[in-house]
Order: sequence, then structure tokens, then C-alpha cells
Amino acid sequence: LLPADGAVIEGEDSTVLLSWTAAGDLPANAFYVAFVTDEAGQTRTYWTQATSYRLPPKARPPRLTTYSWYVVVMEKLGVDEAGTFYGRALSSPGPTRTFRWR
Repeated sequence: LLPADGAVIEGEDSTVLLSWTAAGDLPANAFYVAFVTDEAGQTRTYWTQATSYRLPPKARPPRLTTYSWYVVVMEKLGVDEAGTFYGRALSSPGPTRTFRWR
């Protein structure tokens, strides 16, 4: 749903709110996982049980950068030694959208 595909988000205090349609009631161990990839190919994942996620301020790039993103429903299987969740997909990826941010 948000940001609109191709949106440009700019400003000193700009933030990005990713938002998507609910997939129904999630089981207790299921999460929406937003896969956010920058133009250099670096992907970050954000796990949440909500239907939106505000990217952290530290993710704001120093220059206008294009990102692509999509959401997958995943079952959390565990947490690795770095504290990162891992799991298996319970859904196909949602549509890929892009935005530009600085």
C-alpha cells in the first residue's frame, strides 16, 4: 500500500512507512518479513506482526537512493548468534515496489 510505487521521499527528517494488506490472522510464530534492497543490492529484512513497518532513522541514506521491497509471511524457526531471526516462507512474495529516499 505504501509508499506508492515509484514514490520519492525526501527531507532532513524524512521517514519511510512500509504498509501492506493483512494476510488474515497470523499464527503466533508467524511474521510479515519486509525485504528491502538498495540499488547496490544490499538487502535488509524487517520482521513484524503488524501490517506496517517504519524504517529506522539509521537506515536513511546520505544521498537519493532507490529501494525495492516486498513482503513474505514467514514462520520464525529461531534466532542466530547475531540475534537475527530466520525461518521458512509461508507465502509467496507480495508484489515488488520501489521508492527513492534521502
